Amino acid sequence: RNEKPSWLPSSDGSGQIAYRYLEGSSPGVLVCNGFQSTMSGTKALALEQHCRERGVSFCRFDYRGHGSSTGEVVQYTVSDWFRDASDMLEHVFPAENNNDRLILVGSSMGA
Repeated sequence: RNEKPSWLPSSDGSGQIAYRYLEGSSPGVLVCNGFQSTMSGTKALALEQHCRERGVSFCRFDYRGHGSSTGEVVQYTVSDWFRDASDMLEHVFPAENNNDRLILVGSSMGA
């Protein structure tokens, strides 16, 4: 399955964050990958399948400079990637962010 990602402009205007979102029930799951890992990695795909089978909302994304997102790794810092995760949280799970629960799954740098 080779779906095209959706795009979210970064809040600082310096790039585009590629993501894939699966609509479902709450609490939603947001996966934050490790350094130089992508949303197409085995962990993210396995978690997406787990959520799909249970009807749970799920989002995976590539930090700027990683995978399908714009830019090169050397252009960004950990602070930029933290902002990317915050941008995704605000964009994809606004209700969970304010009124409900959300599950954050982090690996390596994403933890």
